[in-house]
Amino acid sequence: MTVSRFTPSLMTRGTLEEVFVARHDILDTLTARIAEAASSSSRHHCLVVGPRGAGKTHLIALAYHRTVDLMSAGRPLQVAWLPEDPWTILTYRHLLASIVRHLEPRVPPPVDMGAGADALEAFLIRQARDHGPIVVLVENFDQVLDQLEDVEQQRLRRLLQTERSLLVIASTTRLDRNLSDQARPFYGFFTPIRLKPFTVEEAQSMLQALARHEGNEELAAYVGQERTKRRLRTIAHLAGGQPRIWSALSTALTIEGLDTLVDLLLTRFDDLTPYYQEQLGRLSGQMRLVVAELAHVDHCLLYTSDAADE
Repeated sequence: MTVSRFTPSLMTRGTLEEVFVARHDILDTLTARIAEAASSSSRHHCLVVGPRGAGKTHLIALAYHRTVDLMSAGRPLQVAWLPEDPWTILTYRHLLASIVRHLEPRVPPPVDMGAGADALEAFLIRQARDHGPIVVLVENFDQVLDQLEDVEQQRLRRLLQTERSLLVIASTTRLDRNLSDQARPFYGFFTPIRLKPFTVEEAQSMLQALARHEGNEELAAYVGQERTKRRLRTIAHLAGGQPRIWSALSTALTIEGLDTLVDLLLTRFDDLTPYYQEQLGRLSGQMRLVVAELAHVDHCLLYTSDAADE
């Protein structure tokens, strides 16, 4: 199966496992916390933090499969993996309805999906008491919180903290004010897990895994060589180390391509435009001006106090 750079959730489990590298410890941690929820009242809600292209969806997808494994082994668990882009979640009721709609094992809910938040909340509480806690996998959690009013955020926190019906494994591109402001309901609530960019060695492992997935053992062996590692170090210096960057480069990766590194970079960097646009969007206005100025010149710029005043 072709590796999806932007929607890993569409890939089969076998492909996800085959090209997964470097973050096994994080996946093991998430799995352990899910297993713990099945046998105790402990709920260690986790928040995976990283920019777009950092591998959050890949991790969430494998956490889903690990949860299904635990369920198949007889653990009293349920799971609800919400859509990656939460466009339809505008209120607390919408969030609860989405959890009910995506609940596994599938059960016909004895409640109208158009019912109010009280009825949906009561159903989830009963369902968890009868069949075990519900593992809710939700991506772009910052966007979900942005849509909820303060009173709705408080109600969600109360549900998670008091009833312990749900275990939330969430992801976000950033810790915005809803997650970092001491006055907000979810300040300090989640255990944050930050996804660091790949090291050159980890990128090397990923490229080898991708080459083997495509059945190209010759390329996989070549990628593992020390001379190739030096070229990959150059790529990391120019483009950063997020997994999506390496995945994009792998689609045009050949032995000859590694030997003509500049051409390879120029032909693949255009695919990374959304990634870099987001990085610029995360900067302050003044910093964007600086980056834009640097991008338009081909020489060193001399900093002066006069320039700073302009």
